[in-house]
Amino acid sequence: MGQAGSQPSTNWHLKENARDHHTHKFLSKELIVRRGQAFIITFNGTEQPEQTLTFIAETGPKPSKLTKTQATFGISSTVSKDSWSAVLQSTSSNSMSISISSPPNAVIGRYKLSVQSTSSGSSSPASLGTFVVLFNPWSSGDDVFMPNKAECEEYVLEEFGIIFAGNKNRINSFGWNFGQFQEDIINICLSMLDRSLNYRQDPVTDVSHRNDPKYLGRVLSAMVNANDDQGVLLGNWSGNYDGGKSPSSWTGSGEILLNWKKSGFRPVKYGQCWVFAAVLTTVLRCLGIPTRTITNFSSAHDADGNLRVDEFYDAAGNHLDRSADSIWNFHVWNESWFSRSDLGPSYSGWQILDATPQEESGGIYQCGPASRNAIKEGDVDLDYDCPFVFAEVNADCMYWNYDPATGKKTLIFSQSTTVGQSMSTKAVGRDDRVDVTNDYKYEEGSKKERDIFKKARKKLGLEDKFDPTAPTPQEIDQKPDISGKFKVDGSIEVGKDLNLILVLANLQSDAKTVDVNMTAWSTVYTRRPIKEIWSDSISVTLSPKEEKEFPINIPYTEYQQQLTTDNMIQVTALCHVKDGIQVLVQRDISLDSPAIDVQVLGEAKVNEEVDVEVIFTNPIDTEVTDCVLQVEGNDLLRGILKIDVPPLKGSEKSSTKFKLIPSETGSKHLVVNFSCDKFADIKTFKMDRASIMSYDSFSLSDLTPTHISWQPSVNAGSHHTDRYANTELTVRRGQGFTITLYFNRPKQTGESLAFVTEIGDDVYMANENERQEYVLNENGIIFVGNAKYMEARGWYYGQFQDQLLNICLTMLDLSLYYRQDAAIDVSRRGDPKYVGRVISSMINGNDNDNGVLLGKWQGSFHSHENPSRWDGSVVILQKWRQDNYKPVQYGQCWVFAGVMCTVLRCLGIPTRLVSNFNSAHDVDRNLSIDKYYDSSGKSLNIGKDSTWDYHVWNESWFIRPDLGAAYNGWQVLDATPQEQSKGLFQCGPASVIAIKEGDVDLDYDTLFVYTEVNADCNRWIVYNDGTKKRVYCDTEIIGRFISTKAVGSNSRVDVTYNYKYPEGSAEERRVYKKALAKIFGSSITEGHTEAPEERSSETVRNPGISGKFKLAEPPVFGKDITLILILNNLSFDRKTVKVDMSASTVLYTRRTVAEILKANTSVELGSKQALKIASVNWQSKLNKAAHHTSDYSSTEPILRRGQAFNITLNLQTTVQSADNFTFIASTGPSLAESQQTKAVFNLSEEDASGWSATQEPSEPGCMNFSIFSPANAVIGRYKLKLQIVSGNKASSKLLGQFVLLFNPWCPNDDVYMADEKERQEYVLNDSGIIFQGLEKYIQQEAWNYGQFEEDILDISLAILDRSLNHRQDPADDLSNRNDPIYVSRVISAMVNSNDEKGVVEGKWNGKYFSGTNPLQWSGSVTILRKWYRGRYKPVRYGQCWVFAGVMCTGIYQCGPASTRAIKEGDVNLDYDSSFVFAAVNADYVTWVHYSNKRKERIYSDTKKIGKFISTKAVGNNSRVDVTTNYKYPEVKEISFKISYSEYKNSLMDDRKILVTAVCETKQGASLLVEKDIVLQDPFLTIKVLGPTVVHKVVNVQVTFTNPLSEVLTDCVLRAEGSGLLKEQLKINVARMAPMETSTVQFEIIPYKSGTRQLQVDLVCIRFSDIKGFVMLDVAPAQ
Repeated sequence: MGQAGSQPSTNWHLKENARDHHTHKFLSKELIVRRGQAFIITFNGTEQPEQTLTFIAETGPKPSKLTKTQATFGISSTVSKDSWSAVLQSTSSNSMSISISSPPNAVIGRYKLSVQSTSSGSSSPASLGTFVVLFNPWSSGDDVFMPNKAECEEYVLEEFGIIFAGNKNRINSFGWNFGQFQEDIINICLSMLDRSLNYRQDPVTDVSHRNDPKYLGRVLSAMVNANDDQGVLLGNWSGNYDGGKSPSSWTGSGEILLNWKKSGFRPVKYGQCWVFAAVLTTVLRCLGIPTRTITNFSSAHDADGNLRVDEFYDAAGNHLDRSADSIWNFHVWNESWFSRSDLGPSYSGWQILDATPQEESGGIYQCGPASRNAIKEGDVDLDYDCPFVFAEVNADCMYWNYDPATGKKTLIFSQSTTVGQSMSTKAVGRDDRVDVTNDYKYEEGSKKERDIFKKARKKLGLEDKFDPTAPTPQEIDQKPDISGKFKVDGSIEVGKDLNLILVLANLQSDAKTVDVNMTAWSTVYTRRPIKEIWSDSISVTLSPKEEKEFPINIPYTEYQQQLTTDNMIQVTALCHVKDGIQVLVQRDISLDSPAIDVQVLGEAKVNEEVDVEVIFTNPIDTEVTDCVLQVEGNDLLRGILKIDVPPLKGSEKSSTKFKLIPSETGSKHLVVNFSCDKFADIKTFKMDRASIMSYDSFSLSDLTPTHISWQPSVNAGSHHTDRYANTELTVRRGQGFTITLYFNRPKQTGESLAFVTEIGDDVYMANENERQEYVLNENGIIFVGNAKYMEARGWYYGQFQDQLLNICLTMLDLSLYYRQDAAIDVSRRGDPKYVGRVISSMINGNDNDNGVLLGKWQGSFHSHENPSRWDGSVVILQKWRQDNYKPVQYGQCWVFAGVMCTVLRCLGIPTRLVSNFNSAHDVDRNLSIDKYYDSSGKSLNIGKDSTWDYHVWNESWFIRPDLGAAYNGWQVLDATPQEQSKGLFQCGPASVIAIKEGDVDLDYDTLFVYTEVNADCNRWIVYNDGTKKRVYCDTEIIGRFISTKAVGSNSRVDVTYNYKYPEGSAEERRVYKKALAKIFGSSITEGHTEAPEERSSETVRNPGISGKFKLAEPPVFGKDITLILILNNLSFDRKTVKVDMSASTVLYTRRTVAEILKANTSVELGSKQALKIASVNWQSKLNKAAHHTSDYSSTEPILRRGQAFNITLNLQTTVQSADNFTFIASTGPSLAESQQTKAVFNLSEEDASGWSATQEPSEPGCMNFSIFSPANAVIGRYKLKLQIVSGNKASSKLLGQFVLLFNPWCPNDDVYMADEKERQEYVLNDSGIIFQGLEKYIQQEAWNYGQFEEDILDISLAILDRSLNHRQDPADDLSNRNDPIYVSRVISAMVNSNDEKGVVEGKWNGKYFSGTNPLQWSGSVTILRKWYRGRYKPVRYGQCWVFAGVMCTGIYQCGPASTRAIKEGDVNLDYDSSFVFAAVNADYVTWVHYSNKRKERIYSDTKKIGKFISTKAVGNNSRVDVTTNYKYPEVKEISFKISYSEYKNSLMDDRKILVTAVCETKQGASLLVEKDIVLQDPFLTIKVLGPTVVHKVVNVQVTFTNPLSEVLTDCVLRAEGSGLLKEQLKINVARMAPMETSTVQFEIIPYKSGTRQLQVDLVCIRFSDIKGFVMLDVAPAQ
């Protein structure tokens, strides 16, 4: 270097470094680089052999190595990834070039760079200058790394943004100029950090933390608002903005930040949420953190943190400002992208930051960063401010009527789905809106969403916290008598009258009188009322079920002076219903501003003037004054242009022109704002593209193409892409195409051109006819139905329709694969198996990946599309795009397959649809499908396995170099979301050849597809006691008639042989054994411990009879179904057979929907023949389900007696054959086998009548035991011990505790109840109905039993331990707890407190001052917990229904009395039968008492007592009369007929009914007979009335006859067809009387020749989808 003390001159290579570091847009003369990346500098000086250079980079007030604000580094040969380093690039006689690299975690800010040289012991430091270091989202080591480059461009480099506002019903948008690269903005942003409270309190620590984006984001969220620290903006929501600018007048951040600096860093007036968010976006993008704005519509401000927002209204309907809570029409915050090492990788990604000063966090107004993933999953205990943000998108809303005079509040209604709607942000690279609601929360109202809400409440301690302000459950559940809504009538624009319609509907069957108080207030966007505009009151009478409309007019003259700059009005109607609850009707209205038009008058070119015209028309009759036009735009204008516009008379048009001089090429946005005295801040923006200048201004080195001709007609013809509707050139790889280039100047000698493209064909298909069918055919056939009744449906793929190709390519860019690593994803798109797998995951929307379709297989489809109504893919894909790539609702397997076929054919992969009849869904991959029926023959929806009547997937044709040439050809891909594969709902590609050969260990998902066509099928009967018996095994039923459309025709081709060898053949057996060996030899599926038995050894004992169902006539929808069950005796002996028959409507997945027939009979076929039932091996994981104790909140094992349960012991040592195992189960303080409180039992006592244990098969290192308790075991809490004797050594181990309960499912238990529905109702239902009142006016009250609530089981056991019986003789009391009579009698005494310290004290005198009025109790849980937590002090007060609700009628001690004994008059039987008999049978005698104490009987009624004995129905809340259980009733008849009226309302779109019969001999041998019935829909007759020629009209006639005995309404005929109709045709069809024939005629004009398919379907009230199609040969135009 030079002499000591001299300052070297430095060349910072500003242009080159800025280009490499993506900082070229900054208008700064200082070097700005990004961390984790090298930059070049050159300075004068030469490195001498004896000279050593050391560089010093430092930032902050007191730089040090300890705080990572100072780095000292010499020249090295390689770049360091973890620290600052320098590498010598070149030297000359007087200079050297150095490449300096900063680590990816360097502190960001302004650095001073110095160099120190040592020569001959001397030291000479010299300053090279300063530079700025920013975050680097392009560097994989940086916390802000964003793998998607397009997103980096949008969220860091884009200076224009769109902010969404308005309300959830009317979303509008306006442009914003972020301007993060404007002159001086980088300096202002750095100054902002140095003016923060953190910096002022501890500058050194603050600067050292500036390497952390979460720290920086949090600091800046505080600094953008001025509430704590003289920050940038002062907020104002009053509607009065004197002394500053209205928030709505700002159009960009640059003006705000520059004003802040010019004023000496005094807060700028004024801002609101979108201004705070936009400024924070500018600052964070400027510093290199990817950031975007998010608008949350109906955003909650939960001030008290209880996840509830309370709004109050007075009796007149005015919105009262008396709560700190509020719901804003919209709220705008920020999302920034960075990792969260403090929380873990699952919480990395988008983080919420909010600079709007709403609530303090850590003592100052700041918010975030809160992980968006944490918000969605309800992890509100994580840093930072997750509870507040979670409430903003999830809080429940309570609307109250408040009386200021009394202070009383009354809940009007509550709503859990109002908050957090239509969450919006700008799309990447486009000016479109993208809905991100699903990224913040699960679907509103779904079980998952409610579970997350409960999880958040629990984490916040709200579940167990008493909230005196919360509404009661009764208030929340109240149902109004009327409903109401406001409708908009006409346009809603500032300057015009506002016309509304109030619609009120009576929901009841009696007339209602309603007083309605209506108001309209101007509001700010936070819904804070500002000024009342209008009010009115009406009184109306609504007839039963009547709906009335009441027009409302609010003239412009009434609201013009009251309106705020937000242009928002809130209209409310508070409806006071006579003798009913109040109803609140409200609507927030966002008025549109008048339009302004912006036109660019010419072509915009760099450095050339271009004129712009802004046109505005005054829409009102009066003059507008004080008109100002404000315009700004990056690279278009320097600063902000303001133009005064002359006043405008009514309806007058103004034209304002000005000039632009673009300084950069590319798409640019001009932001325009027009204001006047009548209209505040009318905004718009205009996008235009600025091109380069003419040829003369370029040097010869800039040879640039100016125009490209893609030769579309020539290339499309040779590449078979001429049918694509897009104008973009579409070619196929591996084939040449021609283009013509036009340049800005002639090509000079020596200049060369290089083309860069990415090409790679594995999808080659040799047969031209197959290529035409599987790539170019836009029409297909899907085969549905069942194996005995197949139906062909048409499907329109439409892969060449307009925009379909762009949609398909976008689909790839939206995948999780692309979002995780865009570069790798795009590089793999040359591989069809990769593309197919990605697309299979993107067709379904189950992975939160913006997939195309959501699946739904049960329940109603509400306002969404029924899957059976889709006829093609185009409508689905276009809707997906129109909805901003939000999943379309709904699809089922054939829809997923149809859409996937469209996408893959569009991309050039030969693809077809395949239907597999009797398709297995084998969840546990054990090659066995288990289907269960109850003893009456009803199909049970238990078990995860299933057999679908049919399942549709795709086959695509390509080679498999990853597997070898033997597996080339057709590959199975399945987009239906059945099971996850590698964490996503995707399936395939699985080689069809691999499936046939049993190579189930090959990629991808071959095992799953193999089971779909090869699994065994077992049928089981599940008895009431929980035992099950296998009655049928079929090894050949799965995978039948596998079908696809033929090449060139619509016929069916059976491809079963492609998937499997003939059933039962030696080859089939070989492949099956091979698959078994691969499955269980390599542990493919988790949890497998043993292989299933071979199919040849699967045997089911022959019951000696056979059976089948026979249809008397073909089943047709609308007619009764007549069935004949034919039973044959297969032996010479006579048998008595009990037959239980059931018929249920089912889905095509064979899931039961509703039972429509249940019948039983007995027939004589021969004598009884015993058949032993196999024992059941209960797996550990099924204990809860098997014992029906899943609903208990306790983590302690809760079991039922008389039933086996499993335990597994993991061993540390190997079990020896001489080891003896003894179990000890004990309960209570006094243990005695004689008193049944202790049981000692060994292994291998399977037939023991008491406790027993058996050892079950297990994995190495563990032992499985099945423990069986007797059906008369004592109930209570047990300890289970295991004694092990090995040689002369013995050891004992306490295995744990469990609770044993009575078992109504066990036939040997005294409490056995045979009817499963009754068990569900009387054991498992935790809510009930109690009937009260008079016999002529019976009322019902809900009661919450809550027997499964946390600690209720412990309280119930404590009740037994607190009884007199237990205190007098504990041992005797415990020993009797095996008897339900004894237990219930003890409990009946303990529930009342008349004999001892029981639970409830009774009182009937109406004076309840020292306790609770019995009428106020609504459930048992509160009572029991109060008793338990009050140290067993009786709860005051109860009456009969309270005692009964807690246990039974509390008359000191009563029962149990047999209802049968009461009915038969056996009043001498225990217990208290005579008392209960009298309660329901006594004569009722009326006497008159005279003054002389004489009495006279004047009336006697023998029928008055015991009327309408009532209980809650099983499975619903209706009343059931059980009087006949207590007295002899009338005789009722039962019909067995399956009539149309019985099945018409239960039948699903699949038109399927499953009929079963369980035939059982007296000794238990069983036969299961079943039949699938597919009801035939009526047919459509389609006739084409003339020849079909291109561009000529031809008529089509469709005829349909109504086969039903009822009128058909709401009929719509739909038609579509490629080359025939350019869009779907819909025709409303008149109502059709029974048996009436309707004919519909419409025109088509073919526009493409060739074979075309016209698809027609009819939808009406009874027929969801009647389909038909016809093939047409269209001749060319003549």
